[in-house]
Amino acid sequence: MVLLNFAAKLIGIYSMLIWIRIILSWIRSPQLQSNEVYIFLCSVTDPFLNIFKPKNYAGRIDFSPLFALMILNTVKTVLEMIYTYNKITFWLVLAVLINNLWGYIFRYIFLIVIIMLVVRIFISKSTTAQSQMWLNVIDRNLNAPVGLVFRLFYSNKQVSDQTLVITSLIFYGAIYIGLKYGIQALTRFLLTL
Repeated sequence: MVLLNFAAKLIGIYSMLIWIRIILSWIRSPQLQSNEVYIFLCSVTDPFLNIFKPKNYAGRIDFSPLFALMILNTVKTVLEMIYTYNKITFWLVLAVLINNLWGYIFRYIFLIVIIMLVVRIFISKSTTAQSQMWLNVIDRNLNAPVGLVFRLFYSNKQVSDQTLVITSLIFYGAIYIGLKYGIQALTRFLLTL
């Protein structure tokens, strides 16, 4: 049990190193990239991060570190649960996995969609050329989520863009809140099995 607790602590430290590596990767500085501590940090974290990196991700945002951190946190949490409860069950692992999928992936997707919808509402009130450019960028990214709301609620009906965006905001906000509390309840239930 002591070894399990120690392994969980090591995974926690390693996760922190990955977070530091991610944050430092945003800084484009030749001095930083030639720093011995940074080089050591990359040599320690990059082999694990590269397992999750897609082959062709040029030009896109790389979400692979989130998957890597989710896996590490899942293993860490399972080890902590075994240490705490002195047992492991399928339901415990499932609860941890569901909770981590929500916390590391789906929660952020919903938050990004909700933020983009709010920004879309405010930008649509402006008529400048720059706001129209941003509106086009946002609309391209919101095409699928807003299209789903249109098909669900307004199929074969005429509806204004503003109404459709506000309905989408309410729809995805309600799903976010429902999932947040539903996953918490499901996790607590699975831990009792």
